[in-house]
Amino acid sequence: MAELSIAIADDNRQTLNLLGEILEKEDGIRVVGKADNGEDAYNMIVRTNPDIVLMDVIMPRLDGISVMEKVRNNTQMKSSPSFIMVTAASSQDVTEDAFRLGANYYIMKPFDDEIIIDRIKSLYSFELQANKNKVVNPYEKVSTMQQKTLEEIITEIIHDVGVPAH
Repeated sequence: MAELSIAIADDNRQTLNLLGEILEKEDGIRVVGKADNGEDAYNMIVRTNPDIVLMDVIMPRLDGISVMEKVRNNTQMKSSPSFIMVTAASSQDVTEDAFRLGANYYIMKPFDDEIIIDRIKSLYSFELQANKNKVVNPYEKVSTMQQKTLEEIITEIIHDVGVPAH
């Protein structure tokens, strides 16, 4: 796996450090920054332009949904990162907003270390397959994941979890 740059944002210091430790053990993953509030998270994302952002929904100064919205609307960024929401917020409206703004995965706390790594590898693998045999414009903001409908994303998550189709 090529080196992935990952940013982490969570207002809980323990979770922030735990995610950092999980990621730093993995070959091919580099943590490019950590933030404990939404404003700092947004500034870190703009400054470091990570491949993936692991982010909580509920944070001070700016919530995770607003951070995603600001990143998606920032025309100065060469590319938009993929987002994996890691949160205790389980509201259907919040979940729908996250996916509408392009969240790739929504992981509930408490989480298993392997789930975090598996989702990152799945996301990386998906992006490789989507970009295989295709000339990629580095300034193109819309990824193939963002073009999926909410129904397709939820179906994919349900399959990943192992729920039978019936």
